[in-house]
Amino acid sequence: MPTRNDELLVTQHEILEQWWSTLDDRGIRDALEVEPGDFLSEVFALDLQLHGVHIPDVAVAFDVDGLLRRIVVHVQPIAVSEFLALKRQELNSAGSNAQNSFPSGSASTSH
Repeated sequence: MPTRNDELLVTQHEILEQWWSTLDDRGIRDALEVEPGDFLSEVFALDLQLHGVHIPDVAVAFDVDGLLRRIVVHVQPIAVSEFLALKRQELNSAGSNAQNSFPSGSASTSH
């Protein structure tokens, strides 16, 4: 029997799938370059937030020559890390299957 946490994870996965489906090729490449534990860029975080993904942020304020400065970093949620790892795995598997689908000796190479 699914638990409330299972339902939340499924919903989060569905939200991330919806977000993923909106990415163009560059967006996909950029997303796949994000390593687990990396902070997210503001644009990346905003895009996820617009799709309903909660992105925690941390603000750091400091004084530089009498001027107050503030930096905000966006923390990568575990659900996003796990989703991107799954997508990397799927793409790697698809790439392996494509390479293995060539009959022996018929794979072409480009130079």
